[in-house]
Amino acid sequence: MQSKHFISLTMILLLALFVRTHRLTELMSFVGDQAWYYLSARDAILHGNVPLVGITASRTWLHQGALWTYLLIPILGMAKFHPVAPALFTSVLGVMTVGCVYAVARRFFNERTGLVAAFLYATSPLVIVNDRLPYHTTLTPIITLGILYVLYKLIHETDHGRKKYMPLLVISLVLMYLANLGGIIMVYVVVSFIATGFFLHEKWARVFLNKKLILQSAVMAGILLIPTILYDVSHGFPQTVKFVSWMISRPFLVFVKQSTTSSWGDVIAFLGATLQKIIFYPSVWIAMVVFIGSGALLTRSFHWRSYKKPINMLTIFTGLTLLGVLINKTASNAYTQVLFPGVIILLAYVLANYIKGTMLWFILALLAFVNVYSLMGDNYGVMIPMKERLAKASEIAKEKSGYIIGGAGPGSEFRSFTMNTEYLTWWLGNGPATGSAQVIYIMSEKNVQLSVYRTVQK
Repeated sequence: MQSKHFISLTMILLLALFVRTHRLTELMSFVGDQAWYYLSARDAILHGNVPLVGITASRTWLHQGALWTYLLIPILGMAKFHPVAPALFTSVLGVMTVGCVYAVARRFFNERTGLVAAFLYATSPLVIVNDRLPYHTTLTPIITLGILYVLYKLIHETDHGRKKYMPLLVISLVLMYLANLGGIIMVYVVVSFIATGFFLHEKWARVFLNKKLILQSAVMAGILLIPTILYDVSHGFPQTVKFVSWMISRPFLVFVKQSTTSSWGDVIAFLGATLQKIIFYPSVWIAMVVFIGSGALLTRSFHWRSYKKPINMLTIFTGLTLLGVLINKTASNAYTQVLFPGVIILLAYVLANYIKGTMLWFILALLAFVNVYSLMGDNYGVMIPMKERLAKASEIAKEKSGYIIGGAGPGSEFRSFTMNTEYLTWWLGNGPATGSAQVIYIMSEKNVQLSVYRTVQK
């Protein structure tokens, strides 16, 4: 790497670190589902209650993996349970992902595209919001990027060199399963590439017929899945057998209305809003023009039979991912974070190849300024920031008698609704009683206004 490129990348990484940590202690998001993992990690540290699975998924018969809890255990342990410590971890992980985006885009294309991709990823509003959020879904983009790179190496390496990438690909997919079930869309994407390889009689696809590699991959996956398997043995195998059956049948149920899916209109509108937040925060129309225009330019030289060519491979990978999000029909950020690396690297490729000279960096600087300025003005998209939650928790923690915390209004039907307040009051030194108590603090977040009132049972 030339010194000027090293300096440019360093400046991009520093910018990424700044926007991911700016006012983080005040504006961190901390909802109940996040606190579920905090409490799970706390109990593992203090009482040895190590969980085998994570929080309940949107399909309520399923649980997320426990990977995020296992990461929180050392983070909270070393930080004396400070609630912002995990957000610092995810922010730094986000900066590392910026570096990985640069490395992958540079490997696929060239130095210029790598720097453009890193800059876009560093300043993308939705990516920034995601990286500031200490939650299991935050792991999704870097794992997605790993899957993309390992798949690329598996296809392009020599016969001997590609053998080590099959187990790595399986491990990457298992890590995605343990981190975020929404990202398991990647299985469909990878299987599509493998099927294409067999259909075209590609030499690289034969690695999946190697019995030794299949055994190695199965053993490695089995080791990572030990907690999940232990849970499944006593719960009727919902995380493995039932989940695999559901994955096989899911594509065939795309046009069947289910209680856990959204309407097509809602999904398309949500995807539009997602692309807006990835590309251009103030306007969905400008974002869609950029996205559709870039797609049109990419299709000019595209041919699926040359799918191994880096730009074609990345286009197919991202297109299949987008198709998977649509088929899943769930309007949730947990399912769209797999799009971050592909969309941004493709956009970087178009910009780097069709806009020449200093005009490119002028446009990028203007785009970054508008995005970051708008995002900061919107408090990084956080409705009820940490400073407000801490203030309310401090009021409750002053209670001298035993108390419990209840909820009212939208969202209070879920057990996790009050867990953020439970964790904060505990961290402040006076958490709620584990049993019953006369004093009850009722939490409400109606109309995005955090309120609490005290009541006494007679």
